[in-house]
Amino acid sequence: MIRYKSPKILRKVSRKLEWEIKTQEKEVFFTFDDGPHPEITYWVKEQLENHGSKGTFFSIGNNFTKYPEVSINLLESGHSLGNHTFNHENGWKTDKDIYLNSIKKTAELIDSKMFRPPYGKIPYRLIGEIAKDYRIIMWSLLSRDFEATLNTHQSLQQMQRNLKPGSILVFHDSEKAEKNLKKLLVPMLDFAVSEGYKINCL
Repeated sequence: MIRYKSPKILRKVSRKLEWEIKTQEKEVFFTFDDGPHPEITYWVKEQLENHGSKGTFFSIGNNFTKYPEVSINLLESGHSLGNHTFNHENGWKTDKDIYLNSIKKTAELIDSKMFRPPYGKIPYRLIGEIAKDYRIIMWSLLSRDFEATLNTHQSLQQMQRNLKPGSILVFHDSEKAEKNLKKLLVPMLDFAVSEGYKINCL
């Protein structure tokens, strides 16, 4: 079974992981991982702003060093940034010190108190330590736009069916995901707005 929603069992692992936002408002949160990218990130920004919306961009430190002006432009336009490690390290396969240093190195570039672990894989033993300095933002709905064989119609249907106040959606502003991203983002924005949702940044 292909998962678009975060499994309930994972949500019980730690209360320090944020899978959705508790809110009394009819609002949802569109997030974007793996940028910045000099073309794709600007395209995402344009689509968000065409819908009167704000996004949250979890940026890779190494990409930030290449295109700092992209991230600066996002901040100046009212969007928000988060830490996504320096080299997109897999927390389940990376030495503890290397992983924590990657977060620290990125923090020297990106002033944010939000962190999202690449692949959603964060060692349980590190959750408490990282949570001392960051909100650890996970997700409610995963677009799976990074999958080459993705059925975008099915992905869109699943996200629309399960959208609710406080939902955190994940897309990727990367070359790997670009083809699917451009099929999914605008229809999902259209749907959320038509259903009366405000799309805010975290």
